[in-house]
Amino acid sequence: YGQTEAGRLGSEEEEARLMRTLRDAYQGTFICSGGYTRELGIEAVAQGDADLVIT
Repeated sequence: YGQTEAGRLGSEEEEARLMRTLRDAYQGTFICSGGYTRELGIEAVAQGDADLVIT
C-alpha cells in the first residue's frame, strides 16, 4: 500500500516526476488523494498512475 497527496511535493512537474518514480518502484496498490477532480482521478487511473484516487 502506498499513498500520496497531491500538492504537497513541489511544482506540478516535480510531482509528476516523483509520482512516476514511486509508481515504477512500488508495485502494490497505489492510492492518490487531494487536488484531484473527478476527471483527473479517472485519467490517473486510466493512465496507470494510480489504482485508486480519492477526491
